[in-house]
Amino acid sequence: MANEFIIKKGLISKANSVVSGSLIVTDGVSGSFSGSFEGDGSGLTNIPSSGITGLNLSRIASGSATASISPNLGLVVNTNVSSSAISTASFGTYLGDGSQLSGISTTPFPFSGSAIITGSLTVSGSVVDFTSASAVNLNIESIPLVNPITEYLLTSAITASGTTIPLPNALTYVSSSVYEYIEVFVNGTRMRYNVDFIPSTTSSIKYLITIPAGSEVTYKSLKRP
Repeated sequence: MANEFIIKKGLISKANSVVSGSLIVTDGVSGSFSGSFEGDGSGLTNIPSSGITGLNLSRIASGSATASISPNLGLVVNTNVSSSAISTASFGTYLGDGSQLSGISTTPFPFSGSAIITGSLTVSGSVVDFTSASAVNLNIESIPLVNPITEYLLTSAITASGTTIPLPNALTYVSSSVYEYIEVFVNGTRMRYNVDFIPSTTSSIKYLITIPAGSEVTYKSLKRP
C-alpha cells in the first residue's frame, strides 16, 4: 500500500524513511510520529485531553445546546430543561432563578437533595404539602403566626396596677421589644401591649391597670421559647 509504514518490534519496515502517510503500530511499539494513525487505539496511553480536537471535559454538548460546570455558577445550561416525559427527578443542588425550567409535569415531582432558587418560586393552583417533611425551615418573623396556645383564668381577687403575675398553667412566650408574642384579654377586651401591661419574664407579665375581682382573663401565647 502506498505511503503506508508498519512498525513492528521497534523497526520501520522501510529504512531511513520519514513517516508522512499512514502508520500501523503493532506489538506494543512506543515512540512518536507525525501523520495519521490507523488502528483501534487500544495501545495508546497518556494522551492529554487538549490533544483531542473538540473535547471539553467540563461540558456536554448536542448541537447548539450545552451544559457545563462552572466553579462560581455551578451547573450552567444554555437551553430549556424539559421533563414533560419524566415526573420524578433527583437533584444534587440546583442553583438558578428557574427561568429556564419548563415543561415540568403536573404529576408528582419530588426532589431528593436540595433546590436553591435565587429568584422567586410561584405555585399556582396547587397544594404545597409539607406533612411528610422531617423539618421545614421558615422565618417566623415574616409569616403570619399560627397555632397559638391559650389559657384562661378567673380572677378571685383584685389585681392592682403594678402587680407582676405568673401566667397560668406554666404558659410561656417570647419576650420581645419589637414583636407582640403575648396577648391579654380581660372580659373579652384586648389589653394594650406596653400600655395596659408589659412583659416581665417569659412566663409572667406586669399589669399597668387594675383588674377587678371576678374578671375572666385570657392569655394567648403566639410564640414560645
